[in-house]
Amino acid sequence: MIAPLSRALGPGGRLIAIHSHGNDPGHEIVQKVWPGDNPFLHDRHQIMKAVKQELGPAGRDLNFNAYADNRSLFRYDMHTLPSEITQESSIGTSTLFAAWNAAIYVAQVEDHRVAEAAADGSYLAATSEVLQKHGALWF
Repeated sequence: MIAPLSRALGPGGRLIAIHSHGNDPGHEIVQKVWPGDNPFLHDRHQIMKAVKQELGPAGRDLNFNAYADNRSLFRYDMHTLPSEITQESSIGTSTLFAAWNAAIYVAQVEDHRVAEAAADGSYLAATSEVLQKHGALWF
């Protein structure tokens, strides 16, 4: 996908690619439901190298900057009401569903696997446990 988008850039155009890299509470939820699963196989350097290869000579006028971690990495925080995630109260069902949906979306979990996990309901316990542990969800 990145290669066709790159080909559409005009002079001076910029394409910014954003992807999750794991090592966060969202990934922890996925790991609790599917131990050993790692949907984040490639880092930004590998992705940029693959795009550059795919473009070949058509990419010679493009700059491929992956930048250092301090400039490249940021996180998206899922915001909730403070009362929804505390050690003293249970986490609301809507918050659990929102966190679960965000985690499986970011990890790009296939629908059939989500349906299997939903069948036994253990995904809600896993999501609750991670939210209680971290007090928040981010990617």
